[in-house]
Parts: sequence; C-alpha cells; structure tokens
Amino acid sequence: MFDSSKYRCQGTVFDPFHSLDAPGESLGLGEDGGFIADVLDLGDSYLLEAELPGYSRDDLDISVEGACLTISAEKDGVDGSVVRRSFDVSGVDVEQITGKFQGDILTLELPKKP
Repeated sequence: MFDSSKYRCQGTVFDPFHSLDAPGESLGLGEDGGFIADVLDLGDSYLLEAELPGYSRDDLDISVEGACLTISAEKDGVDGSVVRRSFDVSGVDVEQITGKFQGDILTLELPKKP
C-alpha cells in the first residue's frame, strides 16, 4: 500500500505522477493552474517533460530545496505570467539532475538514488 506519510513536499502529499502546486502561487497553463508536465519512470531515472509555451530559457527558474524540486517561469512586467509547480525528489540523486529547454519543452532527467 502507498504510504503517503513518508512523501511530503511543502506540506502536500506526494503523487509521483502529478505535480504539487504551492497554494495560491500558480497561474496559467495546466488544468490545475500550473503548467502541463509528464513524469515517466525509466527504471533507473525519471524523465520530466514540462510544456512552457511562450516562455524563454531566461524566464525559467529551477531550484531544489530539501526534497522539493520547483520549476517556475515568469515574464518580467507581465501580470499573470507566473507559473510554478513543485515535485517531490526524495528518491532522486539531485546532484546528477540534467536538463535542456528546446522550443517550449523543458526536459529534466532525474536519476534515482542508488
């Protein structure tokens, strides 16, 4: 059985196939007010693909704090242009995360901890 008590990210229960928004902080593109993202389990790593149409590489901020990876995008001077989602990365080797941004797609490879 899935033990939700051991997976926490900013006080919200972790679901490995659905990101977690910080309450009141996301606006915009996804059905839950964030942006659309897919997480695939590749065995020894996860692949996270986030759709960020209209944003450039300079608009992105990706950070890890504790067991939370947060992706946010904001266009300077544009009201309502902020999108933000957080993902639990407690099972990920955060020092080995790699990524690229091409077109409107941010792709992050998240290697699992050994």
